[in-house]
Amino acid sequence: MQYLLEQTLPIQEITNALAFSPDGAQLALATRDKKASNLLYQLSDWSPRPAPRFVRRDLKFGADGTLVVAGVSVERFALTAPKLGKSPFSIPGHARGLTRVEVSPDGRWLAVHKYLEQLELWFLGVSPPERRLTVPVSVHCSFFFSADSARFFYTTHGYRAGRPVDALHQAALDPGGGSQPPTEGPMPEGLSVHDVVHTTPHGLVAIPFPDQDVVIYDWASLRPRRLGLRALEGQGFRCGFAVSSDKTHLVAQTFRDRDEWTRDWSLVIASLLTGEPVGALPIGTVSAGLLALSARAERIAFTRSDTAREVQVFRRDDRYA
Repeated sequence: MQYLLEQTLPIQEITNALAFSPDGAQLALATRDKKASNLLYQLSDWSPRPAPRFVRRDLKFGADGTLVVAGVSVERFALTAPKLGKSPFSIPGHARGLTRVEVSPDGRWLAVHKYLEQLELWFLGVSPPERRLTVPVSVHCSFFFSADSARFFYTTHGYRAGRPVDALHQAALDPGGGSQPPTEGPMPEGLSVHDVVHTTPHGLVAIPFPDQDVVIYDWASLRPRRLGLRALEGQGFRCGFAVSSDKTHLVAQTFRDRDEWTRDWSLVIASLLTGEPVGALPIGTVSAGLLALSARAERIAFTRSDTAREVQVFRRDDRYA
């Protein structure tokens, strides 16, 4: 399949986060623009929709279509009403807004990471939300929920006997808000705290370095299953990638060195169900910074790494499918 440029969105300030809604009908952006810190577009006609105000660092859609935004505070908004309304809660974030979040698939749990401070786990099934877990973590930690929302995972980096040690911790959760103390175990094969990971019903997805292959870790055993993509038509993968909002596809960056000074980049779309590549989009000699992929891999949104003040959106052209 091929992708054609559909929209170029000029942004006044640097873009911090991109996300498509689960149904692929909306695109949300978090920016550093104090006048329009968050932007929300209805993709059927590209009309702007009411969006949360104030400078934000991160945002995530819940499975129910609600939008969680994170900065100096963490709040959640329903996007179905004509007006945005008020968040049902406000959880303190990092004092300078350096906050990252993840929402559990069932929407009952929220993980909040405050840069250089701690990782917190909040239960949203009560009002106001209650904090269930607070742990110190490294700057480069990953944290995520299992596909059934029954486990919460986070990684840590430390030293033992003078040697660096990466570890994976997990805590059992129940829908009523109970949680078990986290247990520590080794990292899954080939995975480090520096690798980008995404969760899907099929397993935990990563592109470990230096393996340079897309790997799915089974939820039951966390054993790796390599898709065999191996950078496809390029010489290597860049480890940053995105999973589609319906968890069926991924988009990753590959590169090929044209000469000693020039590197050509492409975005490659692959099915997580079959492991087969289904499309490619050459993007020139500058790599992508932020990446987002909509449901059914219909749209790709990205910023370029040399500037985050412009978001390009490409749409699949089914005439070439």
